Amino acid sequence: MCKGIEFERELRAVLEAAGFSVMRGAGSKGEVFGMKADLVATKQTSKNSKDAYMVVIQCKVQGRKHRKGS
Repeated sequence: MCKGIEFERELRAVLEAAGFSVMRGAGSKGEVFGMKADLVATKQTSKNSKDAYMVVIQCKVQGRKHRKGS
């Protein structure tokens, strides 16, 4: 299982490979439209358009709890 920052880096690489520009808000301290954001990705819809896609992402990694004796 990976840590949150590793997951963010992996997801960022996927988005950049798909043509998105990606910005990182460390520790979910970035905020977009009132939402906490780890990553904000944007991509122009077409070369001749002023429209763009914008993706606001908060990354969560489910952790395991360790029990005594396990």
